[in-house]
Amino acid sequence: MLAEEPAKSEDGAFQYKLATKLFAHNRLDEADTRFAAVVRVDPKNTTGDADDALLDRAQIKRKHKDWAGAVADCRDLMTRWPDSDLADDALISIGFFASSGGLEKEATSAYREYLSRWPEGEDAEYAREELKKLEEEIPN
Repeated sequence: MLAEEPAKSEDGAFQYKLATKLFAHNRLDEADTRFAAVVRVDPKNTTGDADDALLDRAQIKRKHKDWAGAVADCRDLMTRWPDSDLADDALISIGFFASSGGLEKEATSAYREYLSRWPEGEDAEYAREELKKLEEEIPN
């Protein structure tokens, strides 16, 4: 696949497929470059891959313990494509990444927003549990 890349640098679907293969082989920096290319060549997410690519970029940052960067990628996804079917995943991930990075107020805000938008969502119980823990830790 890498040999085909020069001719397909503007092909978002190709870049996404290549990025996922690189990610699977733990070639994270190379995967991140390709995921970024997907977002660049498909700014309207017409393929449905760009939002996935941005969430994957957040996961790469998580693996590098770049919590603030992971939060930023998730926020970017929600800003670019607020109606994405991954918006709930992005928001719950913001809570997790922010909490992991010591950004408790941002985590609390993300979990509250998740519960406001998706009170019966797939991750609602998790959000409630994490919010309860954070509220016990953070003084008013």
